[in-house]
Amino acid sequence: MKKILISTIALTMLCGCASKDNSSRKASEPTTSPATVAVTTTSATTKAVTTTSTVTTTAAETVTTTTFTNDDKDHIWIDAGVYEIQIKAEKTPDKPYDDRFRGDFYVFFSPYNGEVISAFDGVINVFNCEQKEHSITFHYTTVWKNSSYPVGYALDAVYPDKADDVLDEHFDFDESGNLLLWSSPSSRDKLIKLPDADPITFNAEDYKDNYVTEPSFPRTVGSFACWGKKTEDTAE
Repeated sequence: MKKILISTIALTMLCGCASKDNSSRKASEPTTSPATVAVTTTSATTKAVTTTSTVTTTAAETVTTTTFTNDDKDHIWIDAGVYEIQIKAEKTPDKPYDDRFRGDFYVFFSPYNGEVISAFDGVINVFNCEQKEHSITFHYTTVWKNSSYPVGYALDAVYPDKADDVLDEHFDFDESGNLLLWSSPSSRDKLIKLPDADPITFNAEDYKDNYVTEPSFPRTVGSFACWGKKTEDTAE
């Protein structure tokens, strides 16, 4: 019997969202083909929310999955405020605008709930946020009609701390203390706080003039409304 540990991120890619399988079952009849169960897991060294064991078995053997819950206490990593989203680390050099920014913001009304808002399209998602010592989990609901997901679609995104493991999805911070939400080793959202913005009265439309607009209409479903943020060299 071979034991295989499957990472949280691998299962997320297969299932579309993070999930936990706390079930156990027994093969009722002998078979001639292998049976495999894939379950959410993290290394015990990461101290993430759960650690699970997965067993791959052959004919007439028992398939069992056991889940162990670690002590992941509440913790505030990101507080109420307005955060501009930077979608990549480096600006494309030959662009006359800063294509790291697309006019989108995380608005945290509290550490536990908020909205993702576009300066051009209004509210994209609403979310609840669970912040723990070793993980940040967003529970998103789509409200934008032009989204690639239908209105009302619910999606959970789990970002464990990196710890000693190499994880695709994880969170950490840059040297300035900005939160980084990584979805792959090369793709992440940096949340840069706007120091004078009040999340209760924030109006993203007030920031439209900071960006270079995407001129083609109608836009494809889920496409960005602008090319990037204006720079000193950007032609008006």
